[in-house]
Amino acid sequence: MKVCINREPFLRALSFQSGIVERKGTVPILSHVLIVASNEQDGRGGALVLTGTDLEASLVEMVPCSMEIAGETTVSVHMLFDIVRKLTQDSDISMCTSEGDAQFLTLTSADSEFKLPTLPAIDFPQIHPRALQNSITIDGSLLRQLINKTKFAMSTDESRHVLNGLYFHIDDEKICAVATDAHRLALSCINVAGASKDMPSIIVGRKSINELSKLLERCEGSARISFSSSQILVEFGDVCFSSRLVEGKFPDYNLAIPKDFSFSISVVAKEVANSVDRVAMMSPEKNRAVRVSLQNSQMSISAYSEQYGSGIERIHGVGYDSSDVFSINFNPRYLMDICAQATDEGLVMNFKDSTSQMLVRDPSDDRSVYVLMPMRS
Repeated sequence: MKVCINREPFLRALSFQSGIVERKGTVPILSHVLIVASNEQDGRGGALVLTGTDLEASLVEMVPCSMEIAGETTVSVHMLFDIVRKLTQDSDISMCTSEGDAQFLTLTSADSEFKLPTLPAIDFPQIHPRALQNSITIDGSLLRQLINKTKFAMSTDESRHVLNGLYFHIDDEKICAVATDAHRLALSCINVAGASKDMPSIIVGRKSINELSKLLERCEGSARISFSSSQILVEFGDVCFSSRLVEGKFPDYNLAIPKDFSFSISVVAKEVANSVDRVAMMSPEKNRAVRVSLQNSQMSISAYSEQYGSGIERIHGVGYDSSDVFSINFNPRYLMDICAQATDEGLVMNFKDSTSQMLVRDPSDDRSVYVLMPMRS
């Protein structure tokens, strides 16, 4: 194999591969990226096809290159990424293997030369992404927006594996994404032509969702999504991302969305988030909470601990006109995460009582809903 490739597209592709491939593992080949150099790809000349996997998620990407000799090999993706990242910007990189020295990949750029140990390409897992039975096409930026509005609420508790991902289902030609960790919930929907209720609901794992969100930053048009009851495939441009799905049944999230409220207030999301961020410094780590109190159109956000002392911030004009004090405790990070979802500055917070969950809506986004459980006093 002998190829020449520009640093920038190669570095970009390697950065995404390094997110898929585990740095350390019990199987050495799984820390490698498969590099295949071929003469022609769709009539566009030479190309490198990079494939990485952790056996749960896989990423295949084609990168244009100038090729002299076709071939294939595997090499540590993290070492290769670190080397390419430190080379001169916009430089050309030559890579080759030779019959007499096939166990090494030689990489040169200007006055730099590196020899990296390889493993046989035949030992790399066979990754052949193919379209699955259910398929829809969606604007890539809308899909990324759908993911980013909800993924923050995914659980990290491995004992509840069905919550460790994003739940997608079809509802009246809308795709809805839901995430919850049992303390908070995020729901968002987008219209998609051709979406059918007959399509199965699926749960995409947390790591795959995070990597897919980053990949979709590069999608300038539509993305094709195909899926079955056990796998999802996302394709756009020269990128093909596939992942196993989380097995199990997602809980009925509608039961966690409150329907009855005593009152609502309107707030500036950034103002609340900044106040919570400052006051939370006073909150003890073991029981990290801030108290939100409302009285006479004023919101007070406070925290206290014997070790650090106390802090309070006041926000005026929130639309709570009662002279009776209403107080409720929240996890500060969870509250700030919800505030960060505001597309404009405003949020509407709906309350029932101090022991019931709060429902939050963005007036400029009628397809998203956020729920936050209170903390005990």
